[in-house]
Amino acid sequence: MVLIDRSEVKFHGAFTEREEVIGRKAKVSLASGTVVKARHLETVFLINKEDTVLVVAQNSKLSITTSAIALENGQLGDMISIENLNSKKVLKAIITGRKKVSPITNM
Repeated sequence: MVLIDRSEVKFHGAFTEREEVIGRKAKVSLASGTVVKARHLETVFLINKEDTVLVVAQNSKLSITTSAIALENGQLGDMISIENLNSKKVLKAIITGRKKVSPITNM
């Protein structure tokens, strides 16, 4: 990836900051020198809707794990809805890693 001065970009919708493309991947091969636009990229999620995820609830003395189904896509740090496989309860959780979440609780 080569960054160029914003004033040199004359194409509507082109990315101008490195941070704008982090967490995305190319949909197709891009030739060297191609001005990268949103239509060239797709978001890469750590968790996809309907993935089975590991739910880890822990404090300084105890750690409890269970499995759930993700009800939405998300990236690291995102809050998503999950459905506990055992109880069928829908909870909110924070994504902490690939297919891993921490439930939001009132401990």
